[in-house]
Amino acid sequence: MKTIIGLDQGTSATKAVLISHDGSELENITVPVPLPYSSGGNRFQNPDALFESVVSALDELIDSAVKRGCSVTGIGISCQRSGVLAWDKYSKKALHPMYSWQDTSTKESLERLGPAVTLIYEKTGLPPNGHYAGGKIALLQKIFTTDSSIVGTLDTFLLHSLTGILVTEDTFAARSMLYNLTTTSWDAELCTLLGVDIRRLPPINASVDGYGRYHDIPVRAVLGDQQAAFFGISDSKVPVLTIGSSASLLLPTGDSIKRIPGYISNPLQSIANELKRNYLYQIEATTNSSGRIPEIIVTDLNLVSDYSQINTAYIQAESHHTGQLPVIFASLGDTAAPDWKRDLPDLVYGTYADSPELLTLALMDSVAAFITYDILAFINAQLIDPLTTQIIVSGGGSRYDCLLQFIADCTKLTILRPKSVKGSALGIAKLAHSESAIPQTIKLDQDIFSPGLSKAPERFTLWCALKEKAYAKNYTSSEVITLPR
Repeated sequence: MKTIIGLDQGTSATKAVLISHDGSELENITVPVPLPYSSGGNRFQNPDALFESVVSALDELIDSAVKRGCSVTGIGISCQRSGVLAWDKYSKKALHPMYSWQDTSTKESLERLGPAVTLIYEKTGLPPNGHYAGGKIALLQKIFTTDSSIVGTLDTFLLHSLTGILVTEDTFAARSMLYNLTTTSWDAELCTLLGVDIRRLPPINASVDGYGRYHDIPVRAVLGDQQAAFFGISDSKVPVLTIGSSASLLLPTGDSIKRIPGYISNPLQSIANELKRNYLYQIEATTNSSGRIPEIIVTDLNLVSDYSQINTAYIQAESHHTGQLPVIFASLGDTAAPDWKRDLPDLVYGTYADSPELLTLALMDSVAAFITYDILAFINAQLIDPLTTQIIVSGGGSRYDCLLQFIADCTKLTILRPKSVKGSALGIAKLAHSESAIPQTIKLDQDIFSPGLSKAPERFTLWCALKEKAYAKNYTSSEVITLPR
């Protein structure tokens, strides 16, 4: 039997799947990795540990395929976007901890650019933000200046270490603030603006392209994790919401670039052929707090004993408490698309009366409200048809039924949750096997969340009012709630 391996290197774990050419999942593996950590105002992650987890996962599935009497005909790799590091060209060992995608330490340098930052959005489709790779690349290029040191994103590091090929891929390059969305190449003007030496940037490959070989197996496809998750569960037409350390709503726009102010326009994937590179594009909305809020509920505030208890506490709050339920706008300091605000307060309406269940509900509602806001923006821009569109969800955060039902009730859209949560690994495996721009859909069992008649829309309206107060700085001290950041 012929098989494909799909691997996704994420913030908390590396996940990999072995699938047959007919789309059947034969085996999967999860290798935990050390989480990002804070140091001196930065957010770092250990790149050598990430690489070791990738090797471990690949080797285990290759060995498993051999024991099954299967041949592995290709590998697809996805990984977290906007992580940046420096490593040695010859030993391929990291020279510096990786700046995590969560790191925004270069935001002040972007602010010092003044009106010139508008050029970044015009050329790249990215609202200028410290999350993205460009500022981190500039910083490390200034520290590591020798010919033997390489500065790049995580995909480049993993590929160079695995196969010896020194390239990046379109969706990673497009996340750097250095990539011209129209020319699909590095932009000299943007590199100069951000202080990046364009000569030290790697060539840009298509998503489906030649990436060398690992243990004599061709690496056929590379893609950003959110884009890979999209292809893991969608047919390239249905919007996909991935809820993990951050939440990402991807709306495909076909072969044309479309824009909504404040949202991200980027390649969804690219296919190399003899004549030209073919692109599919997307609009993306992001929510920063989707992973941190459950962590606050469980580990910081000890409102419940385990992540599996969040749904239970939420249901108890809805069913056992009469009257107005509390509402919290939990920005945790800043927001992503479409407003990109910084230094915001967390605000509360109503009281939770020292009730762990009520506080759990209000915090989870805040995550759902951020996502709901983005979906409604896409509906208002006529990019989503509210009468026919369904949204597919994936990622570890999709296990929270309360989030999905809130979104369904407020948007009046049906939410579909496939029972396989390894969307990114499945997606990149499919892409590694596909010769076309639209990979064949793997049918997955799924849970369905239909719009209901709850009071979630009322709470969403109150959340929007708190959001406007936070933005306008028009709130009282009694409305401020202190949350861990």
